[in-house]
Amino acid sequence: AIQVFAQTQGNLVPDDLLQIGSSIFLVCQDPNINPDGTLKAGVTTAQSVVIEYDTAGNVQQTFNVPGHPDGEAEFNPTTVWVSSNEDANPVITVINTTNNSLQSYTSDVATLPHGGGLDDMKVINGVVYASASNPSTTFSPTPNLAPYSTDSSGATAEYGVNTGPVLYAISLNSDGKTFHSTP
Repeated sequence: AIQVFAQTQGNLVPDDLLQIGSSIFLVCQDPNINPDGTLKAGVTTAQSVVIEYDTAGNVQQTFNVPGHPDGEAEFNPTTVWVSSNEDANPVITVINTTNNSLQSYTSDVATLPHGGGLDDMKVINGVVYASASNPSTTFSPTPNLAPYSTDSSGATAEYGVNTGPVLYAISLNSDGKTFHSTP
């Protein structure tokens, strides 16, 4: 049966869920933070969190994460990766559940090749993959991607066509501050 097992705190908005063993990690977005990580107009402070619950819905830990978190993945049994800022300015925060420490990483390039941010993540064979979110689009793709970029009358898709990557392999750089995204 599906049922609510916990309530988020205050006005936080729940998003992604991840279970590791007997812990459930819930991404909670502060609604005062835009999807690009900036604060909404007139707001001076806001804080998104990841809440660790046990399976009975009891709060075990609360982790403050930067920006607008949206995706998370289990890198290994003691490490959770959280992606923030799906529209632009991506941040990856790594939570070490052994010592409850956090480290946030920014992209090693000013703008990702697709023009937006990062969203959901999955780990496959030790590689972290993140979906490219909020891409820049064009109404005249080169090369012409017809019939995929046009409707039956030949008109370009309503919101344009994404010609950038849709998926990245993410790795942390040795500087301890940045991550690299490989399309």
